[in-house]
Amino acid sequence: MSRDPIPTWCFALVVVRLGERWLLVHERKHGQGWYLPNGEGARMRVVFVGHPSDDRPPKQFPDDESLGAAWVSFDELDRYPLRGEEVRELIAHVAGGGPIYPLHVLAQEGATLPRSHARD
Repeated sequence: MSRDPIPTWCFALVVVRLGERWLLVHERKHGQGWYLPNGEGARMRVVFVGHPSDDRPPKQFPDDESLGAAWVSFDELDRYPLRGEEVRELIAHVAGGGPIYPLHVLAQEGATLPRSHARD
C-alpha cells in the first residue's frame, strides 16, 4: 500500500571557496547582514561546497535578492556584520578539512543508488 508523499521544503546554503577566500553575500533582507549564498525554504537544510568556474569578480550591483557579494578571508569575517555564527562555523568546517559528501548521496525515496555506490 503506497502512502502520500510527505511535503518537504528545502533550504540550500553554498560555501564557495577561492583559495583562502570565501564568498559572502550582502543580503537585502534579514537586517542587511552578510551571509552565505542561499535559497529560501524551511524544513530541510542542505549545504553545498563550490568553486568558481573562473576569476570574474562576485556580484557588485544590488537586485531584489541581495545588495552584492565579496570574497572574504577567514580572518576578515569579523569586519562583516554576519547574519549568524553558522557562516563562520561552516567556513571553518570546510577550511579545516571536515567531511564533504558527494551529491549522489541525496536521492528521492525509492530511487536506485548509482551502481558503483550500492551496497550488497
